[in-house]
Amino acid sequence: MDLSNLPKTHDFYNCSNEKALFFFKDETAGDRIVLTILMRPKSYAIITANQIKTWRQVSDSQPWISKNKGVHSGITQMLSPAMFLYSLTRQTKIQSQITKIASTNHNLSLQIIRKNTLNHHLTKHCLNECGLHVITYGADNVETCNCSCVLK
Repeated sequence: MDLSNLPKTHDFYNCSNEKALFFFKDETAGDRIVLTILMRPKSYAIITANQIKTWRQVSDSQPWISKNKGVHSGITQMLSPAMFLYSLTRQTKIQSQITKIASTNHNLSLQIIRKNTLNHHLTKHCLNECGLHVITYGADNVETCNCSCVLK
């Protein structure tokens, strides 16, 4: 594990695996997690105890960690845990729109891009018969997956 972001006074602090590949990292730096909303792989929001304390003192700080792979980082920073929870409980999509400058043959133009920002549904996987394992869409064995799981 990469424990380099823990406080130096912490018992488990160790910088030997700092920024090394294939090691898990403690994203909360040893802080106690108060709330997590897990949408799907690489799409989640986390609120920790210290973030809530900081938020009470400095009202314009963001009191959560949010990750949403495939979505522009500026939009991900605006996503609150309430939006994650709303999308998950109401089973809805939340879309966002960004405007970017594009150049084609040295001609500048504005492009408006509308993307799904949050989606409660796993769009790249389907659930197996057992209800536990998933199969990636496009796999050769989607129709004839013989899961040897005991939960069938």
